[in-house]
Amino acid sequence: MKKQSLGACPLVIFLALCTVVHAADYRNVTGPCDFVFPADHGAHPDFRTEWWYYTGNVFAASGNPFGFQLTFFRSQIAEPGSERTWPKQPSAWRTKDLFLAHSALSDLERKRFYHDERVARGGAGLAGVTQDPKATRIFMGDWSAVIDSGTHKLRASARDFALDLSCKAVKPLAAHGTRGYSLKGKRPESASCYYSFTRLEAEETARLIKMEEELQKKVISQTEAIKRISQAVRRSRAGL
Repeated sequence: MKKQSLGACPLVIFLALCTVVHAADYRNVTGPCDFVFPADHGAHPDFRTEWWYYTGNVFAASGNPFGFQLTFFRSQIAEPGSERTWPKQPSAWRTKDLFLAHSALSDLERKRFYHDERVARGGAGLAGVTQDPKATRIFMGDWSAVIDSGTHKLRASARDFALDLSCKAVKPLAAHGTRGYSLKGKRPESASCYYSFTRLEAEETARLIKMEEELQKKVISQTEAIKRISQAVRRSRAGL
């Protein structure tokens, strides 16, 4: 399949602004961040909030343009040290993290917008971030982003659309601010460790093409059904 250039920016933010009660209990971002990869593609549980964000544009085999977005958030819902008060009996459901995910697809040719969102706790295999020497995987159910040696594989399936993309970085990642330390306000803790890939190249767009073909079939079948109903109504009237 012909490769396509994407205007895509996967953004990984290790700590969002946290100006709430007891925020001091969570680790603050201090610069410089001095990223170490592939480890820093993964989760940073000492920080309260982080996310993995992908946006881009692709073209189907017909030439029709599509825009897409896939985001995973990790939010720590238990303060550091709170596990000391947890029951001694272990539970796979017990977790310090809540995961949220959002995905969207814009069909620019037909002027249609599809989206879906999910929420799951970071336990019992429902959602999480896993790493091995070869890859980092962020997942929630059958939604996932896998980062492996410069390749980003994105999957998300919803009722009206599906994403299944394999994208390769064609430009080195860019660290924002000062060596990744991006200050958001006057206070030192109002900051994030932030990097992005500013140019990706799509190697596969099979599910997007399949989705487009299925939409075309649905429109055709609906048109045929309406046509058959209209013909039946006309025949009924003719017989009266």
